[in-house]
Amino acid sequence: PHWKTVGEKPLREQMREFEAFLKEFEVFSNRFTYHCSVWRELSFALRRVVEWDSTLLTAACLVGLTVVVGFFHEFILPLGVLLLLCVAAWYHPVSRDVRANLRLRRQQRHLPYDARLRSSGQEGPDLCLGADDAHDGAAAGPGQEDPQHPAPPPPLERFENERRLMLGRFTSQRLRRLWDPPPWCDGEGRRVEAPKQVEDGVPYVWHVEVSRSTDSDGWQYARNFGRAAAWSNTFNHQLFVRRRRHVG
Repeated sequence: PHWKTVGEKPLREQMREFEAFLKEFEVFSNRFTYHCSVWRELSFALRRVVEWDSTLLTAACLVGLTVVVGFFHEFILPLGVLLLLCVAAWYHPVSRDVRANLRLRRQQRHLPYDARLRSSGQEGPDLCLGADDAHDGAAAGPGQEDPQHPAPPPPLERFENERRLMLGRFTSQRLRRLWDPPPWCDGEGRRVEAPKQVEDGVPYVWHVEVSRSTDSDGWQYARNFGRAAAWSNTFNHQLFVRRRRHVG
């Protein structure tokens, strides 16, 4: 508004007009903030529906859209619903696993024979044993321990798992209860406790495994968890889960 000089209008009246303007601006800012928060919540809800975070919610939305299509036979609405159905099916965990399996098979097809054996867990005979090692093994016998060289405790491993949202940070609180592994698990995916300095009375020294297949902090990244997940040592915006291996 155009403010007049103090001489033409009393200062008290000008202050009243200014207070009225501040009240109107406060109402406008509150409405704007409310609409922004509503649209933000709707965007998160749409993402949860599309990515099947809640099976019941996604199924209810799909049923509702199917009912709407049954009553309205225009062309635009069925095409939009079909697109939404395709996107929901594309992000379904089953289709993700299928795509990951196909990607893994495509990668293994281009590997040499010995690399394929190593990736499948099959190894050839150990030809690196020397004469001394063979003699020691024969002297000790199968199932017997050398008293001079007691066997060390078996190594333990713990996997730390985390997930993130589209624009969020990685945290174990985002792990899905039915689809993802627990925050700490073993090599088989079973729930375990976080690494401790003493396990079953045996002291352990834990360290994070860092190699060429991990980043500098030991993390590996993928789109989703699973046996056929394609893990990468670099992060990009299309990867939503990560894990790292603790060895003790």
